[in-house]
Amino acid sequence: MNPELVRNLRLECSPHRLVAMPVVLGLLLAVAGMGGGPGAVVTTASLAIGVLLVLWGSRLAADAVLGEIADRTWDSQRMSAIGPWSMTWGKLFGSTVFVWYGTAICLAAAAIAGPVDDVDRGWLLGHLLAAGLACQAAALFFSLLLSRGRPQRVGLRVTLAQILAIGVSVPFIAGAAARGIDLGSPPILSWYGIEIAVDDFVLATNLLVVAWGIFGCYRLMRVALQCRTSFLGWLAFTVFLAAYCAGLDATSQRFGLDLPGERVLDGWLTAFAVSLALTYAAAFAEPKSIVRLRRWLLDLGRMAFGRAALDTPSWMVSGAVCLVCALNAISLLMGGGNAGVDNPVWLIVAVVLFAVRDIALLYAVTLDHRHNRGHLAAMVYLVVLYVLIPGLLAGMNADTLIAAFLPVPGASPWLGTLPVLVQILVVLGILVSRVQRLGSEAAPSPAAE
Repeated sequence: MNPELVRNLRLECSPHRLVAMPVVLGLLLAVAGMGGGPGAVVTTASLAIGVLLVLWGSRLAADAVLGEIADRTWDSQRMSAIGPWSMTWGKLFGSTVFVWYGTAICLAAAAIAGPVDDVDRGWLLGHLLAAGLACQAAALFFSLLLSRGRPQRVGLRVTLAQILAIGVSVPFIAGAAARGIDLGSPPILSWYGIEIAVDDFVLATNLLVVAWGIFGCYRLMRVALQCRTSFLGWLAFTVFLAAYCAGLDATSQRFGLDLPGERVLDGWLTAFAVSLALTYAAAFAEPKSIVRLRRWLLDLGRMAFGRAALDTPSWMVSGAVCLVCALNAISLLMGGGNAGVDNPVWLIVAVVLFAVRDIALLYAVTLDHRHNRGHLAAMVYLVVLYVLIPGLLAGMNADTLIAAFLPVPGASPWLGTLPVLVQILVVLGILVSRVQRLGSEAAPSPAAE
């Protein structure tokens, strides 16, 4: 049996807790039943499940790894013989086993309460269970991401991971709440032309979030246990999320672009926006190591592509998908015969160029920076470039020059691309200088040789 799961079972399921949980929940449900009958029991049990799985469960999942770091036991666990997959589900389900114990009691009470009018009880509880599991998987995922920083301020990082996880699960909790109310016929949405009830779509999406969340925890656990991984997992997630979102509402209307209503074009624009967001997320989340960067370049120079795949930054993978989507959208736009200045083609090109500048700036500031403090500086620089300078230009009535610092629809192609190309060259020069300096610092001195 999984030793990490067994250890968590012994820690979480003491005799006192095993007795206290059914007593407290039993009293709560009994009071609800005496005051409102079976309907009140189901409602109270549903609320208790939400509190147990989402609020309490997310806290336990977020603390599963960060708590070990605070107690200085994580390093010994990393050096144990437990593999990444066993460690992942041992942490995820072992740390939250007590709240699932309480959830089982609430489910039994809802079943005993009997049928309830105007409430689709099975779907309601299914939504709640899926939302809770998604929240817990997201909490463990974000805690593994945040565990890469300094060992200090663990409590703050646990809280941040919990908040992010609850934010991910909010739409699914809302779907569960909607199932608990008699709303008549559920609304219908169209996904790639397929008519689907909204609540069914939300539940299916929730289950997908659970699956991808657990997979993401496993991938991050491999990194934490110093097992090298290729980019294929992140590539699969990027393609999936881009394709999934491309089947939803028209992007051109959301972005205020005056475009023809072709569904294919809207899909490529949506996929472009999603993959671009993932590119930025991966660039900020991934550690920037000069050793890994030099090893990757060396493997590429030797044409050892299999080994290079193990060190390929995730943002490059999402960036490649983003570029493919951009090229397809551009080809559709150019094929429509609209090649004028107002063509959104130039806006797409400008967005891609600004993304290149931003990631180069991020690397120039954060590459091998101690404790990743450079990320805050990088965000300050981006705020200056995207907010303060355009705001200053707008106050000076120099709106035309804003396109040099911010992608602006309808801007001149030259003004929208040439200034950012100059900025890219400047930032790349700074990045190359930093790489050379870090390389010289890492090289052994002649005396040491």
